[in-house]
Amino acid sequence: MSNLDSIPLTALEDMELLQRIRQLCDEMQLQTTLLSAVDLSPVPLLRIAIYQNAQGELMPIQLAFSPISSEQLEQNKLLQLSFVYDFSIDERNREALLQFANVANFGLPIGHFVVTGQEVWYRYALSVTDAENLTPVMETVSLFGLTAIQYAEPLQQIALGTLSASDAIATHFPQMQELFDTVFHV
Repeated sequence: MSNLDSIPLTALEDMELLQRIRQLCDEMQLQTTLLSAVDLSPVPLLRIAIYQNAQGELMPIQLAFSPISSEQLEQNKLLQLSFVYDFSIDERNREALLQFANVANFGLPIGHFVVTGQEVWYRYALSVTDAENLTPVMETVSLFGLTAIQYAEPLQQIALGTLSASDAIATHFPQMQELFDTVFHV
């Protein structure tokens, strides 16, 4: 029995779709890594490098299809996009980071920030309704990547304590300043 024989059919279908997305990324000259369900990940996973950190490391968006069966989603597939920021959180600044994330999540074009443990994630789930036309998927991945990069610096500054949550909201989400001040009694 080969390794492929032990992979469920949905994982093989997901791998095929991720390979097609990878081909589109290659055409855009984006660096990618595709992991099968038998590699390091329990599900097929596509990593698309979008951001170079201060150490020169390429930071990837990760794409994976939800293991929910197609029947449960009426033939749609749920593509999960995630990005993990590469900085640690100073515990003294955790509350400010959570405040910024909670208010920013109302103003983001797509996705949401998650603060968990020592990590900050940016996540989004996209319903893929047409596996033949992946243009909307690539447009969403592009918007997701741009949004992830746009907030890397202010999130890190808040995590390090060099920028207050209130100042970050005033700069990046001025329309949300009143909400921030009301909710957090600033």
